[in-house]
Amino acid sequence: MGRGVVASVVKQGMKAGLLVRGRATKAVGRLRGSWQELIEEVREERASAREEPTPSRQPIKGNKTGGGELIYHVPGGQFYDAVQAEATFATEEEARAAGYRRSRR
Repeated sequence: MGRGVVASVVKQGMKAGLLVRGRATKAVGRLRGSWQELIEEVREERASAREEPTPSRQPIKGNKTGGGELIYHVPGGQFYDAVQAEATFATEEEARAAGYRRSRR
């Protein structure tokens, strides 16, 4: 594969959102197999990056009351949707370990 073709393929991949800046150069170095293999590799990298904890994967919201008490709210709780999270947790155990108590409602 010629340099012009490789550059064109990488440019098209970047336009399609499959490659991000900084990875394009790395991708050219790895472009030994077919373009389809490269696409699959990038998709796998993105999928593994999405597995890191995010607010949607940490559904428990923690906040501090006006009196300084730390309270956590679980989905479905009375104030869950109204609370602006100052901290998020994946589990109730994690929230308790951080010093929060469960909301009474």
